[in-house]
Amino acid sequence: MAKRHDKGEEISRGEIVSAAESLFALRGVERSSLADIAAAAGISKGTLNYYYASKELLVLDAAQELVADLTRVLIGLLPSLTRETSGEQARALLAEHAFPDGSGGLFAARLFMAFFHEAEMGSEALRALLLRSAQKWRAALEVGVLRARAPLGDFCAEVFGHICVAAARRIAREWE
Repeated sequence: MAKRHDKGEEISRGEIVSAAESLFALRGVERSSLADIAAAAGISKGTLNYYYASKELLVLDAAQELVADLTRVLIGLLPSLTRETSGEQARALLAEHAFPDGSGGLFAARLFMAFFHEAEMGSEALRALLLRSAQKWRAALEVGVLRARAPLGDFCAEVFGHICVAAARRIAREWE
């Protein structure tokens, strides 16, 4: 049930996560405070604390949404994998679909890199989420590759690295 906040309007966890994601993509996780997130969502910090007892829980919810989106992209790629698909073609498909041209792809790439950085800086829970996701992605791709009889073993084993590279390249294109 949605709790009423200061303005008498209802707010949902999704709206809070969306506000947090915007800040994480723009500033990074570390430089986005709970007070900043509350302000971006148009709520008091107390209301934010009602929904999220800690910043880490909010980060994990936001990261789970992005992971779910990337999982849908990877599963959507499976029908495109054929015996003739090379590793380079698979990487190009992944980059094109995970972080497409346009503001949505750039946003997703920035958000992914913010979460990756936060995991590398010591968030064990976020690191565990990303590692579990990478294992699931690899397993899903391996099943698709076996079905297609495509020789993409290395691509499947290194899918997380390919996603990182695709995100970094998508961000770099904005700087050109």
